[in-house]
Amino acid sequence: DHAMIWMAVSMGIFIVWKRAGFAALAYTLVFICLPRVYLGLHYPTDIIAGALLGMMSTYLLTRDEIRPAVTQPVLRFINQYPGPSGALAFIICFELVSQFDEVRQIAQYLLKPHSH
Repeated sequence: DHAMIWMAVSMGIFIVWKRAGFAALAYTLVFICLPRVYLGLHYPTDIIAGALLGMMSTYLLTRDEIRPAVTQPVLRFINQYPGPSGALAFIICFELVSQFDEVRQIAQYLLKPHSH
């Protein structure tokens, strides 16, 4: 999850500005990905797969052939409902920063077998 999200963000920066993107990719590798392997939180293959998945997702979603299909419905929603769109954007940004921790906790609770 960490490798995927932050390598996706770093790849987005790389696509827009190569020099800053290299710095972002290096930072993500050194300060986010490698410590997770070193501390035993993930296997190296987990990090590699997550990083590749995040980078490829960003790359594919920024291609001219794909981007309009994703962005046009979102832009229509923003134009039609600017207030709720702003609130939703805030929630999405907050969840990105907190690694969707609350969403994962709720999902874990809902999926956990409960005794009645």
